[in-house]
Amino acid sequence: MGEEAKAITSTPDAKQRFQESVFRILLCTSSLDNLDEMSGEGWSKLSERLNNRTENINVVGALAVATAAVFLTTNAPDGVLLINWNRELPYFCLAACGGCGMLAVMSGLGLIVYLNGTDHDSIKKARQSPLKLVAIFTLLAMPLIFLSVASLCAGVAWLGAVWYGETLWIKLIVSIGCIIFLFTLFVIGFVLY
Repeated sequence: MGEEAKAITSTPDAKQRFQESVFRILLCTSSLDNLDEMSGEGWSKLSERLNNRTENINVVGALAVATAAVFLTTNAPDGVLLINWNRELPYFCLAACGGCGMLAVMSGLGLIVYLNGTDHDSIKKARQSPLKLVAIFTLLAMPLIFLSVASLCAGVAWLGAVWYGETLWIKLIVSIGCIIFLFTLFVIGFVLY
């Protein structure tokens, strides 16, 4: 009975699982304590992973900016009502997509500069200042958050343009795509949590 009670209390609660998920997303490790235990080589590998992830976010963010700029500056062809980009909602969402893409690239560039100038000891020093630690976590999160918002805006623009259009089969395909998207988000959330 004692071992059973110990196993129950050692099971992480929802708050601990959420914290571990956030640390895995932001730092590629399950806790700050794991950072303290890392050697110089371990820190180098972690820094390289974070740099690679941020570089990928920057590339995708730059593509979002370019795509949004093309849609915002191009008129829809006359007589084609499959989708309607010229309404306010799709146009506004595409502008927001481009803006968030630029913010993702800017914050990603700042994160790359920070990561390239950071070593294992600077993380230990940052843990002593809660404000500095919050700023570091914010900088780690910003590129991913801005890129996620840009993706959401692009998706809402696409949905709005399709719904303002007059073609039923495209609306059906997009509806199925939305269901698949929500299922994918559920699976990702379930795995991370």
